Amino acid sequence: MNVEILEDTFELIRPNGEQFAKSFYKNLFRKYPEVKPLFSDIVIEEQEKKLLLSLVLVVENLRNINYLKVMLESLGERHLKYNVVSEHYPFVGEILLETFAQYLNKKWTEEVKQAWTEAYAAIVDIMLNGAKQKYRPLSFYHTELNSNVMERLRIEALTRKYIRNGIHKEIIVQKLMQDSYFREIGQKVGNETTFKIISNVVNKVSNSIERSKD
Repeated sequence: MNVEILEDTFELIRPNGEQFAKSFYKNLFRKYPEVKPLFSDIVIEEQEKKLLLSLVLVVENLRNINYLKVMLESLGERHLKYNVVSEHYPFVGEILLETFAQYLNKKWTEEVKQAWTEAYAAIVDIMLNGAKQKYRPLSFYHTELNSNVMERLRIEALTRKYIRNGIHKEIIVQKLMQDSYFREIGQKVGNETTFKIISNVVNKVSNSIERSKD
């Protein structure tokens, strides 16, 4: 992780931290209203404070990896109590990055975006390590695409976007295979392997959305 970029950019956010947290949940509920039931018994103002505190603790301990690892594994385990499972992590990552872009404005450069993208991937990976022993399906994050969480998050986020636009899952797989990002992966690991992984993830996301409608 690029610790200096993470620290410097978060310092720009910190003075408006409370508003940042409010914007995050506003953006989350606007784009992914299906997650609202997770917060039905939660005072959203308190949740906003928890989000901000979590971000502060993460950034302040970027140079204390051992403590950060223990804290995030514990956080990942606790999230299971709130019915937060693997499919929700892409929502949070996508909206978190969008909210950072919103508040950093012109300072949201490609370098900064990459730093926060990699940081979120690392955070998710550690949280899932803390949760996977109690919720076995979470372990699939560590067995596909060489354990690279961000590839999976990208597939899931794009899949949900296409499904919201009424695109059938077979077409979604074709679109993702044509995406320059995944074409590059296909060149590295083979198109057949990439196709199988993408198809598997798209099917899981599609099935999850269908079940939620029942």
